[in-house]
Amino acid sequence: MKKQSAFSRNLKLARKVRGFTQRDMAKKLDVSNSTYCLYEKGEREPNVNTIEKIAHILYVSIDELFGLYNFGTENLIKETSKSFNIRPHITWQEYYDLPDGEHAELINGELYYMAAPSRVHQKIVMELSYALVSYIKDRKGKCEVYPAPFAVKLSEEENTIVQPDISVICDKKKLDDRGCNGAPDMVVEILSSSTKDYDSIDKYKLYKEYGVREYWIIDAVTKKVMVSLLDGEFRMPNIYGVGSSAKVEIFDDLYISIDDIL
Repeated sequence: MKKQSAFSRNLKLARKVRGFTQRDMAKKLDVSNSTYCLYEKGEREPNVNTIEKIAHILYVSIDELFGLYNFGTENLIKETSKSFNIRPHITWQEYYDLPDGEHAELINGELYYMAAPSRVHQKIVMELSYALVSYIKDRKGKCEVYPAPFAVKLSEEENTIVQPDISVICDKKKLDDRGCNGAPDMVVEILSSSTKDYDSIDKYKLYKEYGVREYWIIDAVTKKVMVSLLDGEFRMPNIYGVGSSAKVEIFDDLYISIDDIL
């Protein structure tokens, strides 16, 4: 009998943590149920593209799937399992009926519960929000700044509602008592170890697709800020570190000192 690999064991564990059946995974991967079962038995190894899809679906890193962090079964995806607890598909209308205080995002009908932010995370949100609000008020501007929790409904058809760490909205027609309907002009996400890939890859694509103009990704560990302009043709992001000031592109003359927010 062939010994089960770390990959097959971790794949099975991650699937169960996420609440998926083998049939669910086969459908999401566009493979037969029997083929997927072979993956979990260790009798067939998926190709690189399929492994990347598995990691994306289960919100784990490829390293975790292959056990390269030497996580035991109790500790595997210990952070992401807390950060992304998935429920069955719901609609955007049902999302607004969630109990008060639940911090969750709805992506293509799948509900993801988010972990509570750290103290450092909240300090960055406070400092950057203050700088943005002060600039707007000093110039009697019309834009408004909202830190999370704040619901941004990107798409009714795709049942997609996110809660960026900071949203800047300059079109007040998009605002109602529930939050923002449509893309903010500027979005800020602060990375954590459990959301790094999600914010850097998945949300980047999501914000670009739905028309966010400017996207800031802040990494408190490396003390870097990446500013991407998402409207129009692709442009390389600007990366700022300590000792520098980041230009807020949606405004004419606003520069944020990295030292002040990190």
